[in-house]
Amino acid sequence: MTVTHFHTDARRLVPNRALGYGGRDGAWTLDTPINERAGAGGLYTSIPDLQKWDENFYSGKVGGKDVIDQLLTRGVLNNGRPLAYAWGLQIGNYGDEEIVEHSGSLGGYRARGSSDAEAEKILADARAVAEAGCFALVLEGVMEEIAVEATRSVGCPTIGIGASAQCDGQILVTDDMMGLFERTPRFVKRYDNLAEQIGKAAETYASEVRSRTFPSADQTYRPKGS
Repeated sequence: MTVTHFHTDARRLVPNRALGYGGRDGAWTLDTPINERAGAGGLYTSIPDLQKWDENFYSGKVGGKDVIDQLLTRGVLNNGRPLAYAWGLQIGNYGDEEIVEHSGSLGGYRARGSSDAEAEKILADARAVAEAGCFALVLEGVMEEIAVEATRSVGCPTIGIGASAQCDGQILVTDDMMGLFERTPRFVKRYDNLAEQIGKAAETYASEVRSRTFPSADQTYRPKGS
């Protein structure tokens, strides 16, 4: 593939770009997430590249038949229950036909679980990974009701970031909570404004350098006794 790549600038032009569409209210609409950080919405491709990617599942030109077979091998939980998730692909059925799907993670700051269907998927995933034996579960950027229900229904500790105070623990990015960036997501509480303090310190430093008051005798070395 010659065009497919990740980038975070949604304005960047991609020759012969392939776009995703979905049905809504009886009409087709653009259904492509736009994220500020690399995620599923940061992957851009073209129609020729997408066709090559699809053809490889039949030809095995890249990776060979063994790799393709492994991609299509579904995972199995400790209790023997098979998962729909294989090695990077989703395996399911439509009637009597087996279907193969691909999905990815989403970046950016958009909260998930606003619809009943999406909320149930998140809760089902939470219960599944808990049953599989995970030691903790991070709930990030979800509707509060989902975080509360997940915390109630799983046996492992839940760690919230943009979730709910009812989670067993919380986590924030240090740079965000200390105010090192001008823009922070909704779920961040700034506990200080280090960006302003650092800016003032840098201005003072630059001023002392220009006036030659730094370094002073306290910051320079001399022979003993001089």
